[in-house]
Amino acid sequence: MAGTPEPVAVLGIGSMGHGMAASALRAGIPTIVWNRRMEATRDLAELGAHVAGTAADAARPTEAVAASVALARGLGLESETVVDALGGGPLVSPWQAAKLQRVAGGEFSAQFALALALKDVRLALQAAGDGRFAALACLADEWQQAVDQGLGGQDLTVVTRVLEQQGG
Repeated sequence: MAGTPEPVAVLGIGSMGHGMAASALRAGIPTIVWNRRMEATRDLAELGAHVAGTAADAARPTEAVAASVALARGLGLESETVVDALGGGPLVSPWQAAKLQRVAGGEFSAQFALALALKDVRLALQAAGDGRFAALACLADEWQQAVDQGLGGQDLTVVTRVLEQQGG
């Protein structure tokens, strides 16, 4: 897994988002894209991007890893046990397995900084409007707590620490 690039999620496929996603795809980086208008993602999908149905879906894998590890640790399980249990199963993608390894090792150096991910989630929520995507709003609030603790420059998996402090 060490050679597997971490995927990026691009929320909002305007001029800048499209260029960023296309560049990531050209570089061989797995890319997840989301846009309110699905047709804006069509050419990126043809280039190999995974198109998420919702902004929450685009952000969900990092969050799932963090929540799983925090819960398991809260139950007294060792990190290695969590990695072994989740890492080989069909529910964990190679990207998630790589994140599990990093979280288990306490490695939170920024591959995608939490503050940048939070900015993207806030922009997606603003674009959606009308209080839609409540789950994504909860995610943003959770991530904001980590940023408020000074963790915004670290990888978005650092949310694991916040969840553990809250009791998993």
